[in-house]
Amino acid sequence: MRIFLLGFMGSGKTTIGIQLSHALNYPFFDLDQYIEKQVNKSISDIFELEGENCFRQYETYHLIEIINKSNKAVVATGGGTPCFNQNMQIMQSSGITIYLKANTDTIFHRIKNTAKQRPLLLHKTDDELKKWITETIEQREAYYMQAHYIVDEVKMSIPFIISLIHLAK
Repeated sequence: MRIFLLGFMGSGKTTIGIQLSHALNYPFFDLDQYIEKQVNKSISDIFELEGENCFRQYETYHLIEIINKSNKAVVATGGGTPCFNQNMQIMQSSGITIYLKANTDTIFHRIKNTAKQRPLLLHKTDDELKKWITETIEQREAYYMQAHYIVDEVKMSIPFIISLIHLAK
């Protein structure tokens, strides 16, 4: 079974994903890290040198590559992954999708110190960052809410998520 963790940047996809992969003894893939390794460029460099559209093409290509590699996997997607190129449908038909839902304040506090490393956040003040988070979550929520399961940040525990996965089997 493939498990795709969806949600906004800073929602805990990688942290939860690593723990979940250990608990299930499944391989773990962080899609952004996987892309960086495969194309030998940082996400920031891809955005800067090739643009977001090119990055989104890499994202879809490598998502499908991971799906074809393993029947059992935990995949932490990028925050925008479900919103482009039919990726949500690809993930829905290839495994279980779980939306890790976190509010604006939680996300802001988790990502504000790493904003300079994130291409979409460069040069934003704290107020601009909060506004951008709120607006972008609103835009992406329609995709995130299509997930098989929605886990609120209050319930983000490995035992709870594993119980959802067992329900899906």
